[in-house]
Amino acid sequence: MKISKKRDSDPGMKELSPAEWKVMNALWTIGQGALGEIHAAAERHQDWSPETVKTLLRRLVVKGYVRTQRVGSSFLYLPNKPAATVLKKAGETLIGYAIDGTVAPLMAHIIKCGKLTCDELRSLRELLEELTE
Repeated sequence: MKISKKRDSDPGMKELSPAEWKVMNALWTIGQGALGEIHAAAERHQDWSPETVKTLLRRLVVKGYVRTQRVGSSFLYLPNKPAATVLKKAGETLIGYAIDGTVAPLMAHIIKCGKLTCDELRSLRELLEELTE
């Protein structure tokens, strides 16, 4: 994972609710799918009815995170925004909540709890070295 300093997220993106995050994670995992496929993927983590997943998908379409494609008499749901873009925006929102710019404790906690790979840790080290120069 290459970490970029550039902020390229959409400022108009509305925040996701915890339930919407779960549906988006399911959709990002499978790439695209019909309601039944997304429900099955989301059901691994949450005991929701298909109607609940359908309602959440409708909200995600309205917010611009998901788009639909008509296939016969049903719909195919596709992510409209890549996971990395949405995660960056969520991170920027979280940093915005930091008290008086005290981001270091927040970042330390995220790094400790994040179960990062060796490559991700290496990218973080490189970014920290770049920023300290």
